[in-house]
Amino acid sequence: MIIKGKLNSVDLSKILKTFSENKETGSLVVVSSEDEIKKSFYFQEGNLCWVSSSQKISLDRIILGFKNIPEEKIKEVIEIQSKTNKSLEEILMQQKILSQSEFVEILKRQLLEEIYDVYTWEEGFYEFKTEFLSDEFLKKIEKIHFFVNIDDLISKGNLWNKKAKRLKRSIFAKKSLVFTVVEKIKSQIGLFFDREKEIILLIDGKNKKDEIVERSGLSEAEVSEVLYSLALRGIIFLKKDINDNIFFV
Repeated sequence: MIIKGKLNSVDLSKILKTFSENKETGSLVVVSSEDEIKKSFYFQEGNLCWVSSSQKISLDRIILGFKNIPEEKIKEVIEIQSKTNKSLEEILMQQKILSQSEFVEILKRQLLEEIYDVYTWEEGFYEFKTEFLSDEFLKKIEKIHFFVNIDDLISKGNLWNKKAKRLKRSIFAKKSLVFTVVEKIKSQIGLFFDREKEIILLIDGKNKKDEIVERSGLSEAEVSEVLYSLALRGIIFLKKDINDNIFFV
């Protein structure tokens, strides 16, 4: 059975709740109309248990969300990844930088962040295919032993959506906003994309957004997009919201 439609015509929470209650097994594929990001969420008997994404996952989420990793180890991981097709998580485990339990926790956070991101999409498409997951895939899932509570996910997803939309409106509309960077990030600045790096280095808890625009040489829209992305990932905060950790999973 295939179920498909437009994301803006249906509540994502209702889709997830239906799949959970009906104990569906299969894959929910969502595609963003804006930037064509594609994500696949896998269900096993109603449990959300795995995610894959066409969007590049950067190391900052692992570092910021979980533990400090020495800079020399990060360089080693990046070098190995450039020469192989291995995932970041796989390399980090093989190099004994992460334990099995830490690896599982990171996968949980990654899955939740990916689906919370979909809550913020304004337009997109979804398609659910009822299908049996391969034995190899099931073994992979069983090895890490985690499933996501759908009710808890929906509750947090709705909260994330409201806060993300409010944050986006504020960042794109106001020029006088002041941001602060999570303290340990600047020591890991080499891990970020060039444009993100440039913006992060201009944030000192005093510079307003319009000053960052002027000093970066980027357009206001470009700076706003980078600031919004960094804020969603918990890299930066509006100075007045420094104690609000809703964007950390």
